Amino acid sequence: MTLILSGQALAHVTVEESSIEDGASLSEAPSGFSFSFGGDVRLVGLTISGVGLDDEDLAFSPDGGFAADYEADLPDLEPGSYVIEWRAMAKDGHVMLGRISFELEG
Repeated sequence: MTLILSGQALAHVTVEESSIEDGASLSEAPSGFSFSFGGDVRLVGLTISGVGLDDEDLAFSPDGGFAADYEADLPDLEPGSYVIEWRAMAKDGHVMLGRISFELEG
């Protein structure tokens, strides 16, 4: 599935796939989040905010280094609106920002 990104992208590498589509309305709470870039990047930040959460940092793998694929466990989510935000650095040093918004139905 293709992800439409909002935010500023300063390098040539973009997110190509995501386990949660931007703008999705989900009937079940996801236990995790995974996404893939079009090339290797260093993920330097991944947070979720929404119902009962205030920019909670998500632990992601792989730790350190450059990779194209990342995944993270999500906390228990209640019905409501959420935003996952990421920050990554391309091998050429450019910083990329992105966000994925989704709704968890009650």
